[in-house]
Amino acid sequence: EREGHTWYVIECSIRRGVKHSWCVQRRLGHLRRALHDQVKAAFGDSYGQHFGRAPFPHRGGLIGTTARLNAWFNALVACMNAQIMPPVLVEHVLQVLTQDRTQAELSPSIINIYKTKKKVVF
Repeated sequence: EREGHTWYVIECSIRRGVKHSWCVQRRLGHLRRALHDQVKAAFGDSYGQHFGRAPFPHRGGLIGTTARLNAWFNALVACMNAQIMPPVLVEHVLQVLTQDRTQAELSPSIINIYKTKKKVVF
């Protein structure tokens, strides 16, 4: 908790020859607006097919929020690895999850990894 709000630590990693790992902190509302809402809109009617067993957490940070976030991110990564997601959406997800990182901390080509058909692992 910080300033009366719950911040979730998201541990990320991606492989392209070598493994690059980093952590970001996000509030649930930010994850909902920046990721969930964008992903749901992009998937449209097929969203339930890919995320039906991993619902995004309810507002308010209720009990079980962390487990729901973990399940949702696992479903997100499964869609990325299966290349079901459009590359522009994969790029958006990576930008949201690398937003606070400096270029020196990240591989210069981290955003282009999907386009070279490498696996994405969070």
